[in-house]
Amino acid sequence: MEVDMDTALGKLQEQNIDSLRSELRDKGIPYATVRKEDNYGLSIVFRDSAARDQAISYLSPRHRDLVISSQGDNSLKAVMTDERLKEAREYAGSAEH
Repeated sequence: MEVDMDTALGKLQEQNIDSLRSELRDKGIPYATVRKEDNYGLSIVFRDSAARDQAISYLSPRHRDLVISSQGDNSLKAVMTDERLKEAREYAGSAEH
């Protein structure tokens, strides 16, 4: 059961990464790298703090299920809200029955 839960949350993490990458590209906000982080989160490194701030302003209202915060000089971190993780776990748990 735990493996299925990890798989489901890992897929959700991948979807978040793909979605944020697409939105940044569509909006023309340049970024350098996107990495997976612990607890199914992600981090995005930008060329400068202005691009990071623009990304946070653009992405935050569009992703209410993510907590997006600045990290260091030119990166951001995004993690799923506790509520979103709970929903995903409940969904994965109910899909097994």
